[in-house]
Amino acid sequence: RAEDFSKGTRSLTNCIHPNDVESFNEAISDLVNHNKRHITEEIRVRNYDGDYVWFNLTMEVEDAIKQQPKITGMFFSIDKWKKELVNCKMKCNTTD
Repeated sequence: RAEDFSKGTRSLTNCIHPNDVESFNEAISDLVNHNKRHITEEIRVRNYDGDYVWFNLTMEVEDAIKQQPKITGMFFSIDKWKKELVNCKMKCNTTD
């Protein structure tokens, strides 16, 4: 729930699938350390029911004059597409 994040009782990294945490942390580190200005990651995030849902995360660094750089981004679900892709791959492997 959104209020869990705003109250500080929950962290995004605690919701990310264990297999995706390392690549997520590396991508954020690249932005923060100015190694990259833009990243795009596909990660699984646990929803309120405890299921993992696929998301595409796109972020970039915006340099503000006389201010600290700001990171902005978009986070949108690609779950249906990813599940259809997995189903197609399974069908291709079983119809040899």
